[in-house]
Amino acid sequence: MSTFGVQGKVVNVHPGPVITLFEVEPAEGVRVNKFVQLADDLARVMEASSVRVIAPIPGKSSVGIEIPNRNPATVYFKSVVNSTLSLLKPILYLLLL
Repeated sequence: MSTFGVQGKVVNVHPGPVITLFEVEPAEGVRVNKFVQLADDLARVMEASSVRVIAPIPGKSSVGIEIPNRNPATVYFKSVVNSTLSLLKPILYLLLL
């Protein structure tokens, strides 16, 4: 980021199966829209097909930068349903009492 004259600090990283979200806290005096303007340059430097900038992340003062993973993982529908059901079981049990 400093290559492009924008200062900030990565405060959190959220890896996912397809994309990774980097939370960047802009330095004092850096405008959020500077990150949006640099999306294409970031994609080129990161050798990514695209970069999505969330400026700012709703409810936070940080900027989100989503970069596609080089090797995306497959997420199967069955695993999503099973994890959702495991979260709902305690609630369903209480409702049946």
